[in-house]
Amino acid sequence: MTCRLAHVLYAGFREDPSFRRLLGEPGCVYTFFEVVEELARQGVLTALCLRAGEVTASVAVLSLGTRPSRVRLPRGLARLLACLGARGLLNLVAWLAWAPRYARAYSKLERACHLLFIASLAPGRGYGSKLLKGVEKACRSAGARAVALEVDVENPALLFYAKRGYTPLTATVFAGRHYLLMAKLIGE
Repeated sequence: MTCRLAHVLYAGFREDPSFRRLLGEPGCVYTFFEVVEELARQGVLTALCLRAGEVTASVAVLSLGTRPSRVRLPRGLARLLACLGARGLLNLVAWLAWAPRYARAYSKLERACHLLFIASLAPGRGYGSKLLKGVEKACRSAGARAVALEVDVENPALLFYAKRGYTPLTATVFAGRHYLLMAKLIGE
C-alpha cells in the first residue's frame, strides 16, 4: 500500500487515550495499525488515501460489508495479542457486554458501511472533509444507504462529524471511555 496507511493512522491516533490504555506503549499502537493495513491489503477492510503532492495527507479505513474469499492471519497479530495483555483483554470483554445494545442501534441502519478510522497529517486544511466525502461516495457505490462511525465524546472530531450531518444513535463504553455511535444517511 503506497499511502503509508499505518504511518498516518499512528500519527493521528498515537495519543488517543483508548489506544494508549488498551495497548500501552507506542510500539503496540503502531503494531495495531500495521495489522489494520494488512487487513486492507487483503481486502477485509477498504482504505482510502488522499495525497497532497507526493505526501499522503489523510487516510480512512472502512468496512463495506464485503468479505474476500480467502484471508490470512495478519503477520503482526501475535505481537498485537502480546501487547493487549490481561488488561487489554478485560477491556475487550467489558466492551462486549455493551455489544447487544450497540448491535440493536446499528441494526436499525439499513445497508450501512462502517467508518473505522480517519486521520490526517495536516489537520485544519480540509483533507479530512474531502476524504469523508470520498468515504460517503465509496459507501454509496457499494450500495450502502448510511455511514456509521464511533467517536469518543471528548474528541473534537465529534463536532467535525456533527457539522457534516452525522447524528448520534447510542452511547457505549470502551477502555473506560465513552463513545457515540453516529450515522449519516447517504441515500441510494
